[in-house]
Parts: sequence; structure tokens; C-alpha cells
Amino acid sequence: MVDTAFEESNGAGLGLDEDTEDSSPRDTRRNRRKPKIIKDDEVELVLDDILARRQTDEDARADWMRMRLERYAKYRGWVNPKSFPWPDAANSHIPIMFTDSQRFQDTIHNAVMAIRPVVTAIATELKDKDKEDTVNDLLDNQIFTDQPGEEFFGHIIEKFINDGRFTAYIPWVRETNTITDVRVLPPLTNAVDDETQLRSIIENQDLVKNAFNNRKTDKNGYDWDIDFTDDGGKRRKAKVSFYFQEDDRLEAHITMPMETFNGPVLIPKSIEDVIAPWRCGNLQPPGASNPNGASHVILQDYPMLDEILSLKDRGFYDMMSEEDTERLEAEQPGFSNRFNSEEFKIQKDLMEGVDAETTNTTKRTFTRIMCFMRKDINNDGLEEDIIVWMIEEPKIILRARMLSEMYPSEKPRRPLAEAQFLPVGEDRLYGISLLELLESSHDILITLLNQTLDNGTITNAPFGFYR
Repeated sequence: MVDTAFEESNGAGLGLDEDTEDSSPRDTRRNRRKPKIIKDDEVELVLDDILARRQTDEDARADWMRMRLERYAKYRGWVNPKSFPWPDAANSHIPIMFTDSQRFQDTIHNAVMAIRPVVTAIATELKDKDKEDTVNDLLDNQIFTDQPGEEFFGHIIEKFINDGRFTAYIPWVRETNTITDVRVLPPLTNAVDDETQLRSIIENQDLVKNAFNNRKTDKNGYDWDIDFTDDGGKRRKAKVSFYFQEDDRLEAHITMPMETFNGPVLIPKSIEDVIAPWRCGNLQPPGASNPNGASHVILQDYPMLDEILSLKDRGFYDMMSEEDTERLEAEQPGFSNRFNSEEFKIQKDLMEGVDAETTNTTKRTFTRIMCFMRKDINNDGLEEDIIVWMIEEPKIILRARMLSEMYPSEKPRRPLAEAQFLPVGEDRLYGISLLELLESSHDILITLLNQTLDNGTITNAPFGFYR
């Protein structure tokens, strides 16, 4: 979207304009718009750059990902049909990798759960030292009560053991959903008309708190639109409809937006959906104190159309135009032919016996990309850390912000937690996994067992059966 007020200001907002006698305070404020992180003529270039970076990083790790998929197949016992030295030759599976991995995961999970609170706060100033315990209890409640923390840590540990590293995305989420609340009230009296009694119920704020404007939307006063303010002081709208049960009791249906979640969320990310340069040591921004940081990090997920449109209506996706909305609604769901991270998931599904493409076409999902990158946004020759949200199909931009604006801190940090099982170098993002350590032993034992079984088959076969 074009901010015409900013572009017509001749540098207003950059401290280059001077007030004139004819300018009003309203005009001056209108001209003081903050500069855009990505200008309109740069959008296409930035989106192409993000997709090109993703393609380069995926190509660099493609062979590593294929070997990882083969190890995972051995871990799960997905064996291919065998025709050597004859059809249906011995093709056994010994769950060595599976049992050792599960034992290791169980040990670490029990150790983590035994030290709750797992996530603790450290005061940066001495005067806040006595607040650490209170914050620790709050974090523990947010992770293990508001969210299924034990399950999330289980996923993280599984990736830590089997993939050699884990990555968790930890954003602050404010989620609002439309809720319908049904309440049963006493019957109305016959002394006064229904509309007067129903208006009294609404004005007493028995159904909707902090209501300040009521409007009936039908002739008899059974349907109402209500304006109210939520706990955050934001103006919202509710709808109330009244119905009568068989015993004449009154039934009120209150449909209103309600904040269902507000806090940090621990989101384990699959290794397919975390893409970064191959030769880096961590996912934080590079700098003098972190020379092996990642120049960019790409996170992928697959939202439905309703989620994207909801975030646009709430103003979060403020760079999404009405034309973009029409393009989204016209897009058909499906899988890309490009051999990308989604392809590895499809291969897993096929080996497991699931037709992933058929099941996913029943819902309209899109590939949403969240890219942490660096860009010179004020033309001072120095790059700043920014975040860009986009949809791959169709290619549209959703939002762009400074990293420090979304996640304030004294030192800019991306909201990502990570660790390697066995690190292999300061400039290597992927460590050695337990499955990689066990793979050679697994292959030797399986080969010896199959040879023994085939030898027994030959020994017990009748004379002349096999040559």
C-alpha cells in the first residue's frame, strides 16, 4: 500500500521539512509517517531475493537431507522390497536405532521435567533480582498450563536426538476468536413488552460487559448489535440474539470476539521448515560478537486461508492489499513440483503408506515464509535486522518490520532457540545425530542377519532348487 502522505511530504518524517505559517498541526502530524522498511518499488525485488536465498540453501543441503531421510527410514523400519540374490530374499529389520533413540529421549525428557521450572529468567539489573522467582513461576505456567509444554519438549528432544539439532520458534501470540456464548435466563413477564425487558437486560450489562452502544436489528427487539470495549480498551462489536425455549425460559446467544490467548508460544520447528546458510554456526544475526551467525533465516509454515484473512482484518498484515486478497482466494491448493522441504515430508508420508497430496487438497493451505534478514533501510550504508512475512503462492508480501520493533532487546536477537546433539565445528549448523552414529552398526547387523537367513534357506532347500 502506498503511504501518499509520506511520499508527498518532500522528506517529512526524515527531519528535512520545515513548518510553514499555512501548515496546520494536523497536516504536520500526517506528514510525520515513519519511513517504510520496504518501499513499493522494492517489494518484488525483496520477494525474489528471499525465494532465491531459500532455493540456494535448500540445494546446498539436498544430499544431506536425502541421507537424513534414509536414516529415518531405517529408524522406522521402512524396508524396500529386495530381489537379490533372489526374489523375496531375507529383508529383516532389527529396531536397534529405534530402541536406543527412545531410551535416550526418555532419559532426557525425565531429566528436563525433573527440574521445573525449565525456563528461568535472569535479571539484567541487581534491583530486579528479587523478581526472578515470580517471573519463573509465570513462565512455567505459560508453558505447561496455557500450552502442552510436556508434549512440546518431547518434540524438541526427538529432533535433538534424531536430527542432531532442534530449533524452536518462540513468538508472542495474541489470538482472538469469535465465541458464541449461550446463556439461559428466567422467562419474561407479561406486564411489559418484550423489547423493553430485553433492552433492560442489555443495558444492565448482564450479557456484555463495558457495553456503551446498543442497536436493535429487527422489528421486535430480539436481535441486537452492541459496541463494547475489551480488557485492553479496544472497541469491539458483539451480536446478541434472544430465543425462547419450550418452557418459556429465555435463551441468549452472544456472539463476540474474545481474546483466547496472549503470551509466548513455544513452537518446535521441523528441520525441513528451518532454512539457513549451510556454513554458519547459529541462527542469530552475525556481528563482531557472533562472527558465525546466519545472514538470514527462513521459517516456513502452512496456514489456511481463514488465518491469513483474519490477520489482515486485524491489521497485522498491513502490506496486504485487496488485490492480494483476491489473488489468494483464487489460488488453488496443491503441491509444488520443486524438490523442496515439502517434498521430504511427502516422501515420509509415502513410505508410511499415507497419500499426503489427497488429504491436503481438502483444505486450502499456503506456504507462508517468515524471513529474518538484513537490509539497509535508511541509506546510511549499514544494514539493519528486519523481518519479512510473505506468501509463496501467489507471491505477495504481508508485513515487514524491524527485528527490534517486534522483539525488543538491548542486543537484537531472533526469537529462536536451538542446540546441537554433537557439534562438529563453529561454522556448522547441523550436528551429528544419534541415528547417524548408530547407522553403520545397524547396517552391519542387518547385513549379517540377512546373509545368515539366506544361507539357512539355501541349506534347507531340496536338491537342485537353487543354483
